[in-house]
Amino acid sequence: MQCCQLGAEGALSFATALASNLALGRLNLASCGINDQQTQVLAQGLVRNGTLKKLELDFNMIGSKGAEALLGALDAGNSSLSLSLRENPIPEQLLSVLLNHKKSRSERCPTPFLYTPLEAFDVSHLPFSALPAAKSEADMTNYIMNNQQFTLAPSLNQLTISTPFFTTDHAETLGLSLLNNSTLKTLWFKVFPVDELSLRNIARGLLGNSGVNTLYLQYNAIDDMGTMAIMDAIGRNPSCQMKKLTLGENVSDMGAKSVGELLRSNQMLEKLSLGSNISEIGIGYICEAMKVNSKVNELDLSRNRCDVSAVVCIAGMIKETKSLNHLCLQGMPMKGDAMKEMGEALKVNASLIGLNLASCGIDDEGALYLANGVAQNSTLTTLELDFNEISPDVVQQIRNILKHKPNMKLSL
Repeated sequence: MQCCQLGAEGALSFATALASNLALGRLNLASCGINDQQTQVLAQGLVRNGTLKKLELDFNMIGSKGAEALLGALDAGNSSLSLSLRENPIPEQLLSVLLNHKKSRSERCPTPFLYTPLEAFDVSHLPFSALPAAKSEADMTNYIMNNQQFTLAPSLNQLTISTPFFTTDHAETLGLSLLNNSTLKTLWFKVFPVDELSLRNIARGLLGNSGVNTLYLQYNAIDDMGTMAIMDAIGRNPSCQMKKLTLGENVSDMGAKSVGELLRSNQMLEKLSLGSNISEIGIGYICEAMKVNSKVNELDLSRNRCDVSAVVCIAGMIKETKSLNHLCLQGMPMKGDAMKEMGEALKVNASLIGLNLASCGIDDEGALYLANGVAQNSTLTTLELDFNEISPDVVQQIRNILKHKPNMKLSL
């Protein structure tokens, strides 16, 4: 395969093949134009492969994120694999760790594949009744600036955290204050620490919380590890009331997998919004879980990385879901025969009310497939197709196809 341009679809094909292959011993992917995103996809195949002994990735475009994904694959899967990574823009220290991956775990960089389940806080020594109660973000910021522990006042039902002084210790204090709290309903992190310990401290608080039903994490750097911690807390808390969850843009496929695992068992969550860094593999995790989830009615996957296989996964979900009312796929590239699958799915779906496909690069052929599917759909009332590549003539054809639906809100 040396000197071939792999591309996103090729990376997915290789990852799928590696996950099931039981014979291949050497693979040469030198000079294939492989970048970080494609390396992350390949790494997920390597996790499940136990036979490959030599992988040559010289003269590609692999940077820090791709290298960390490879390191995670070595830790979680085939530790005997030998890598060749000449002439890639990988920082020297990280490259050294990769090429000497048999060293002890303590000598390596942390990776997103090695998640440790949350441990509950020990609160036996804390005098909660004697702690000051934060009635607002200003109160909480004041306590943080003075390094004071605090609880959350019963009157506080919404808390936005935007102070840049929020540290790991403050995250632990807030996590402790969330324990046994049932009055705070909305928690919004506008500024959030990126270290793993801080993320876990908040999640540990959610383990014992029975009030928060809305959690906004979109404007921060929470990554896969943070996502796994939040999913762990929601999934293990029998009193959890979480109904709306919005995650950040650094969540990638491994984080999406943990979200999918939660969706298979959780019947409380109603609205879910994911970031814009998920590939077709992560989309697959979410779609398969949504087929068996009977509670989520709003799903936002906008601006995620997508190819034909991801659109097919989404179409399969649309065919089988019974609860999903609103689906936003804005900004996800959708071209080719995959739109035929979407059209066929809409013919049989009986739950969708709103579908947003704005800025998806849909061409004339794809738009007509879609319109013919919508024409036979019995529930859809809102269809957004703005900023696509649909010609004026086809726009008129679509309006004619859907003219028997006078109540349809069609945006073209």
